[in-house]
Amino acid sequence: MTILRCLSLALGSISLMATVSLPAQTSVERRIALDPGAAIKGFVPAGSVRIIGWDRDSLVITGTVSSSDRFYFGGGRSGVKFGIEARSSGAESHPSRLVIHLPRSSQLSMKGVSANIQAVDASGWFYTVGGNIDIAGRVGEIEAEAMDGNVSVSATARWVRARTASGTLRLTGAIEDAAASSITGQIFVSSRGIVRGQFGSVTGDIVFTAPLGERGIFSFDNHSGSVELRLAPSAAGTFSVTTISGVIENAVVAARPAAGQAGRGQTIAFRLGDGGSHVTIRTFKGTVRLLTLR
Repeated sequence: MTILRCLSLALGSISLMATVSLPAQTSVERRIALDPGAAIKGFVPAGSVRIIGWDRDSLVITGTVSSSDRFYFGGGRSGVKFGIEARSSGAESHPSRLVIHLPRSSQLSMKGVSANIQAVDASGWFYTVGGNIDIAGRVGEIEAEAMDGNVSVSATARWVRARTASGTLRLTGAIEDAAASSITGQIFVSSRGIVRGQFGSVTGDIVFTAPLGERGIFSFDNHSGSVELRLAPSAAGTFSVTTISGVIENAVVAARPAAGQAGRGQTIAFRLGDGGSHVTIRTFKGTVRLLTLR
């Protein structure tokens, strides 16, 4: 057999394998007019979903779905349910690509498994297991949770609740009421305008570089991960810091941490400026670092 013949057979085999492993895609398009505040519930197990809020009264879904999966859609003006499921019982769904335009006033619930979810100007509840969640724009209330994936909220929002297990969690933008938690994932917070903030982890590090809102209330809890606050020189607040067996590294004021009860851990309390905000930090054995931004 000639070399050319061998190459031809090899290329043919590769082409056949690609054809088998990559099912054909089917285009989908659905449109429906909705009442203000209508409920929208979606499920996309794999692939990607891009959600865009707009000022029209209609829901428009476009994109592609694997021919081995089924796209379902139903409902009326007061609410819609849509999603993707495998045609064969017990089979896994293949990646799909959907773009969703919906009224800003909608009550959205969006769920995935490995799908990445990106939303702009859309409020609601977002959940995925292994995918990433990225939320931007101007929104009202956001609840976002990923198990292994990352969560990023760079929106202007009134209320945000974000959670991860092992993924990285980032809050930027401008958020009035923020809460973020993880199991092992790192948490980074730099949002402007926080008046109430709650941040906690089991073993993930927490890094807070956001300005302290005027008369805000902030709490940080960690078991064995570190908590690091990088404060602006003009920061004002009353601080209470306690560790059970961890160390407090203080580069903000001259006062030194005192030993905790029974000589274990450390504690420190101090005031900056007019003491407008209240900051409480607690760790079990994690290190607390108090720094001043330069």
